[in-house]
Amino acid sequence: MENIKKKNGEGSIFQVSENKWVAKISLGTGANGKPVIKQFTGKTEAIVKKKLKDFRKSEDFAERHMPAQDTVQAYFTRWLQEYQYNKLKPASYDRLETTVRCHILPAVGGTKMDKLTRDDIQGLINRMFPAGIVLFYG
Repeated sequence: MENIKKKNGEGSIFQVSENKWVAKISLGTGANGKPVIKQFTGKTEAIVKKKLKDFRKSEDFAERHMPAQDTVQAYFTRWLQEYQYNKLKPASYDRLETTVRCHILPAVGGTKMDKLTRDDIQGLINRMFPAGIVLFYG
C-alpha cells in the first residue's frame, strides 16, 4: 500500500472494531502546547466521512483554519498570541514579534491571505536579505 501524506486539515478515517469507525482532525495546538484533536465516531465509514466533511464545511472550522478573508496582519497577530506566546521563551517571542511587526507587516500586512502570492513572499525575503548577504545555517 502506498503511503500518501494528507494535506493539513484533511483528517484521518480508520476502523477500530467491526462496528466502529473513527474520523479525527487536528485543530492545531492548544494553549498548553498539546495538539487539539476533534473526533467523530460512527457505525460505518460513510457516516464518519459525512460527519468529517460537514465539520470541515462548518463556520467554526473555516474561521479557525481557512483564514482567506483575514489580512496578513490579522492572521499574524492571532498566530503570535494564540500559538507562539505560551510556547516560546520571552526573548524568543520578543524577537519574533519584532520581526513580524517591523519587517513582515509593513511589507504585506494589508494583503488578504488568499491574495498573498509566492512573489510577495520572495520579494519580502529579497528586501530583508539583499544580494551578497549569505546566511549560513548549521
